[in-house]
Amino acid sequence: MPHALWIGFFAGLLLCSGCSFAQDQNQQQIPSLPFRVPVEEIENPSNRAERLDRQRADESLREEELRVQRSIDESTALMATYALWSVITSAAGSFLLIVTLFFTRQANKAAREAVAIASRIGEAQIRAYLAARGCVVTFADSQMIARVEIRNSGQSPAMNVRSWLVLTIEAPPFDPVWDEEPPQFFSRSDLGAGEAITAATFGPNPAPDGAWWQSLLDGTMSAWVSGLVEYQDVFGAHRTTRFRYNVIANGGITNLSTVLADEGNSLL
Repeated sequence: MPHALWIGFFAGLLLCSGCSFAQDQNQQQIPSLPFRVPVEEIENPSNRAERLDRQRADESLREEELRVQRSIDESTALMATYALWSVITSAAGSFLLIVTLFFTRQANKAAREAVAIASRIGEAQIRAYLAARGCVVTFADSQMIARVEIRNSGQSPAMNVRSWLVLTIEAPPFDPVWDEEPPQFFSRSDLGAGEAITAATFGPNPAPDGAWWQSLLDGTMSAWVSGLVEYQDVFGAHRTTRFRYNVIANGGITNLSTVLADEGNSLL
């Protein structure tokens, strides 16, 4: 049995070698021509027309693609130009908007200031004005008495009116300092437009003697009537009025006059 296998194996090798040798011989026996033989392809006319149509269609398609590509390039360039101008226009619009807002704000500010000024003018025209409108100094029971008329010359009431009045005999100059409320005062709750009140105060007691009277005549001493009025106007502002009268002796005790020496109005 093993001998038969070996015999079959060697027989197969010999057979394969023979086939390969025969194939090589056949290839060597094919004659080769020493020149080229022209070959003309014979094409069906209908196929040729179809091929030419396809070529023309391809060329037309390529031309159309080129035209579309050029159109796209031109459109892209135009879009870039439009985008640039759009940015410039937007920037200019933003700048003009900022300028407009600035001037609008300035106009609103000016309008508010005008309204505030008009309001202040209206308040100044309507509010209450309290001022001293005359001072009379007399003697009664050997005592000097000063009476001052305080009138509201404004067009609206003065509320919570309080007034203080003091008569002093001092060497000039005299400048009263209101660190505390003066001892003599007259109080009233309200004072309407055009209304007046009279505040009164008494001088030093006992009455001045002859020596003092002579000093009043020669100017070494002076009699002063000083007053302070506090009130509130209809707009809620707290205001004050200060005044001071100088008492002048005209030759006799019964012949006294006063001169307004100082007056002022201010907010508290």
